Amino acid sequence: MQLSSILLFSAASLAAQIEPYPKLDDGTTIETFPLYHAEDQIALECSKRQIDTGEHFFNEKGDIIYIPFMDCQETKKPLELKYNVDEQIACTVKFEDRLYHLFQLYLHQDAPFTCRIPVRPDSGLYIPLDIQVRGNIMESHFDLDPNIAIQMFTDGDGTIISSTSFSTSVNTTRIIIGDTVKLNFNVIWTSLKKIVPEIPEQAQTTQSKLEQQKYITSYTLPDRRNQKVLYFFTAVIGALIGSVVTTVFLYKRLNRKLRQSYSDKLE
Repeated sequence: MQLSSILLFSAASLAAQIEPYPKLDDGTTIETFPLYHAEDQIALECSKRQIDTGEHFFNEKGDIIYIPFMDCQETKKPLELKYNVDEQIACTVKFEDRLYHLFQLYLHQDAPFTCRIPVRPDSGLYIPLDIQVRGNIMESHFDLDPNIAIQMFTDGDGTIISSTSFSTSVNTTRIIIGDTVKLNFNVIWTSLKKIVPEIPEQAQTTQSKLEQQKYITSYTLPDRRNQKVLYFFTAVIGALIGSVVTTVFLYKRLNRKLRQSYSDKLE
């Protein structure tokens, strides 16, 4: 079998096997739902866990139960993000008994701090947001890094692709049961670069070519090198424009002085 035939067969098999993610149980995919727009509010939900074992709570269907993120004293409601808005968010929480013991589990890595975010508004489709907190657990208290980064990734058109979160500082805050602590969230949004592979005509299945490409589309981080080149040329162009403006201004000023000097001599 020739190599070209093998590649065509592989491409056809790949297109037939890959399915869209995420999708509902009935097969509904994200294209059915509206897109996010700038500054749309996005609610965070986190898995409900037992404080003694860290195990999930499940509903009658066997699905993991998710509850709203902790209430922030600043807003009197759970933490929310704004779509495609980089921001610093202060969220002061009280570490009552339940929350205190949950954070002991998170810090000891007995259970992950697992949350989720809607891929699109009101879709019922989610992507995970695991928050990696760090600190030390002592007998009478625990030390927690209160500075947490949240990195969000979008396709640039109104759909959330992925997310991650982690502690970011090199200091901690001592916490005991009943303490009120301000958590500082640094939220950054990044638009990913879309990669759409070309499907050879011979490898297309009964699905349309666009449908196949949609299912095997992937995303990668933007090329920072191109951004640096753009910044360099922008700086150079700005410097050149500044030089031209300065030269013209100085020329006019010098010319005006020469004319004035010539007029004084004539008088």
